[in-house]
Amino acid sequence: MPGVVTRSSKLRSFAARGLDSLLDFELASLQALARNLEAATLRDLLADGRRRGAGRLPPNGG
Repeated sequence: MPGVVTRSSKLRSFAARGLDSLLDFELASLQALARNLEAATLRDLLADGRRRGAGRLPPNGG
């Protein structure tokens, strides 16, 4: 598709500028992936806690 920027086109662009730019791009990609994974993990943990009733008192009041 014309005008669509894909990861491979970004890689080619950075590779044309040199290894440092390519490594910077890969580092930024890995950092973004780590942030997304961390956010997804936190969302999953919060959802799991809600399903288990975390933070609520037991039916007998404790």
